[in-house]
Amino acid sequence: LFINDPGGSVRVALAHDSDGSALFIRDAKGVIRVGVAQFSHGGGGVALHGPDSKGAAVLYFKETGSLTFFDTAGNPTSRVPGASSE
Repeated sequence: LFINDPGGSVRVALAHDSDGSALFIRDAKGVIRVGVAQFSHGGGGVALHGPDSKGAAVLYFKETGSLTFFDTAGNPTSRVPGASSE
């Protein structure tokens, strides 16, 4: 399922297949800024991406949770203490 803006650009996408389900919200440039997913292996999460997909905060949960922050080069910069290594 896709929702387009008045200019015809995809702004929201909802997908499901054998790997799981996902919702993606894109900014005016078409860059995914928010992603929400539930995977077939049981895990799921939310990712908030910065402009041009530079930097992110990713909350993931399967049997335990983690919250990881990434810099603009995609390197992990910090993780919430006590979070799992997944």
